[in-house]
Amino acid sequence: MEAAQLAHFFLDGAEHVEGLPLADDELVEVAKKRFGAKPFCVIRSWILLDVMVSDKDERTLEDQGLHPTVMLGREIVFDSRTQGSRPGGLRSSFMHALVESVFESKDTLYYLAGPGFRKYTSLTAVLTLDNVGEVTQDAT
Repeated sequence: MEAAQLAHFFLDGAEHVEGLPLADDELVEVAKKRFGAKPFCVIRSWILLDVMVSDKDERTLEDQGLHPTVMLGREIVFDSRTQGSRPGGLRSSFMHALVESVFESKDTLYYLAGPGFRKYTSLTAVLTLDNVGEVTQDAT
C-alpha cells in the first residue's frame, strides 16, 4: 500500500482535533523550557490512532502504564535528539499519557501542533505502517 493511500485510509472518518496553537519557534521554546529527562519532538500533520486490541492485550498495556493509542506524525518540526527538524514521518510507541496536546510515550514527549485527527483503527492497519518507507517507528 502506498503512503498516500494509507494516509487517505487513516483520515477517512477521522475526528478533527486541535493541537497546540503556537508557531513552530514558540512551541520549540516552550518544549525546551519544559524539557526534562525525556527527549521530545514537535509534530505537525498528526493523527492519534486508538488501536482496537483484545481485552488481554489491553490489560497487558495497562499493567505497563500504557494505553492502546499511537501517534502518527508526518512533519517532524523539531527533534531534541537531533536538535532540528528531520525528514519523513514517524509512528510512536503506545501512549503513556495525553495532556493538553502533549502525547507522552514511554520515553518521548510529542508536542502536537496545529490541527490533527483522531481515529479508531485495527492493530493490523497500524503494523502496516512499518512497511511504508516514509514512516518509521520511533523506538520510544
